[in-house]
Amino acid sequence: MKCNNRAGWVTGLLLAASLVVVLPSVVLAYTATVYSSSKTFTIGTLMAIDNSGQPVPAAAGSNYVGVVTKQSDAAVEIADSGIVQVFVAKDNLGSIESGSKIGFSSVAGIGALLNTSSTQVGVSNENVDSSSSRWKTITIKINDNTAEQDIRVALIAVRLTKGDGAGSANASGELIGTVQRAAENIVGHSVVLWQIIFAAILGIGGLILAFGLIFSSGREGIMSIGRNPMASKVILHGMWRVSITSIAIMMAGLLFAYLILKVGSV
Repeated sequence: MKCNNRAGWVTGLLLAASLVVVLPSVVLAYTATVYSSSKTFTIGTLMAIDNSGQPVPAAAGSNYVGVVTKQSDAAVEIADSGIVQVFVAKDNLGSIESGSKIGFSSVAGIGALLNTSSTQVGVSNENVDSSSSRWKTITIKINDNTAEQDIRVALIAVRLTKGDGAGSANASGELIGTVQRAAENIVGHSVVLWQIIFAAILGIGGLILAFGLIFSSGREGIMSIGRNPMASKVILHGMWRVSITSIAIMMAGLLFAYLILKVGSV
């Protein structure tokens, strides 16, 4: 049918436009700088630049530059903005909520919930409660003059903020935190950013496709009835089929979006 062909073009363009808006958020998750270094650092480590210009694990008061995102034999990639994985230490509270501010711990290279004497590194992008299996025990030395000790750490998604944490970045983190908490209330457990992004693509894409089909079919149907009133019964029957198909597409999109959020508990 002519109306179906036009509907396909319209909805295809609308869906493509929505993906153009959403996909950059997926592809450009963070921005980073590559530093030359012969040393090996673990992804998720907070980093600073020492007096000789070399990257080292960052502590409170150091020349903090970002978080390790990639490592090679001769270089290390350090992100200074966006959403990355960061090691955080477990404090007395233990639980980290989406939107919690992250600063430095007493261990170089590892973050913790922000305290009054620390500098803000970023904002947590997910929930990790005190009983989560994601807390792991590691053995480290805080410095050369101390004995080894065990600490509990977890690797979590953090939205980095520059400097001491600009207000706009905090507002952005809080907005994402609000969206995550709403999603968590729907599915009953914590969700991470990638789940929200892909659920939004499916849910919004299904809605756009469904309403595009209904709108295009209705407009073409009315025009066709005006040109050929004798065929109104056949035309209306076709419009009803398109409407039912559109509703099915919309429900399928919402169902798959829900399943993406529902899969896995973090």
